[in-house]
Amino acid sequence: MPATSNGATSAFGSPSWRERDPRRAPGTPPASVAGVVERTFLALFAARALEACLIGVGAGFCVLAARLIDAASDAPQHEAATWVVATLGGCFAGGAWLVAKRISRRDVARALDRRLRFHGALLTALDTEGGGAPMERLLRTRVLGRLRQREAMRALFPPLFLPIAAPLLGFALFALVRESVHVPDTSGARIAAAGGGVALVLDGILARDEAGEEGLDPRAARALDEIVRRARDVGRRFEAGVADEAEGRAELAELKERLEALTRQVAADPGLRDELDRAAGWLDALETEPGRSGGAGGKAATTGAGPSGPKGFSGAPGMPAMTRPAPRGTMAGTDADGSHAPTGGTETGTASGTFWPREYDGVISAWLRALSEERE
Repeated sequence: MPATSNGATSAFGSPSWRERDPRRAPGTPPASVAGVVERTFLALFAARALEACLIGVGAGFCVLAARLIDAASDAPQHEAATWVVATLGGCFAGGAWLVAKRISRRDVARALDRRLRFHGALLTALDTEGGGAPMERLLRTRVLGRLRQREAMRALFPPLFLPIAAPLLGFALFALVRESVHVPDTSGARIAAAGGGVALVLDGILARDEAGEEGLDPRAARALDEIVRRARDVGRRFEAGVADEAEGRAELAELKERLEALTRQVAADPGLRDELDRAAGWLDALETEPGRSGGAGGKAATTGAGPSGPKGFSGAPGMPAMTRPAPRGTMAGTDADGSHAPTGGTETGTASGTFWPREYDGVISAWLRALSEERE
């Protein structure tokens, strides 16, 4: 065991604090032992808080990665809820770390006494600080002569390797999942499909009117032509990816209001009314997220009208009826007097929305555009 200048040795193999000359300690001696302990405690608490934040960020990235994996399914995405859950997960992880690493001022003083090798002198000086006995003053003088704030910070400041690595590893996991899991943004394709579907149905009405089959009022024909033009314009802009989603939805909502107004005007013509209902069904389907059931999802949900593909096939947006309409004059088609009989549609509260998976939105939109161009 190493010996001191007068033969005294410490248990740690270095000269005892009693044998060191206080003048050898660089810097200005602190005013009190309690002040050093307090400042060291605050610095250590700040370090633990930083560790908790870093651990929380890492946990938040892990939650986001898990949400990306879940969003790859047909479940609708909820971006705001995702960030709330990720934030809560990070807070819980950081809080758990902070609780596990909690410290007190007494713990700090005990750790300083041990790591700076005061062998109990620092704790004794702290406990007797304020006393006036000569031995107490002598002990404090010798402790303060060796104690320095910088050395105290260096002795207790924790290594930050693991806390710094946590957000880096979490972000790496998030980036890896984001690259490997494809979560398509189909909102634009759905708007394009809705605009194309409305234009396709109304194009058929205008074509029959030109052939003399519908006998539309000139004002109604002009209104339908304007709706077709605007719906087709919305579909093309979103197909090209040069439109804003909120703006497109607002335009289609306005077109829906105009369609409903036209439907009320032609209430006396059941056939035309059903065609307008089918056109509005495309817009009702747009308002319903895929994969979810809704309540009264608009007119299409309550009447059984929905998006129409090739002529003769119709149904509700959630469950299309793949059968041709019954001929007029039959029990399923009309009443005995020729008036329109209600068809067997879906009940209020059943599933609504498009009947194809989200990943097919682009294909459906392209198909509708091709049909519309063929009609032109």
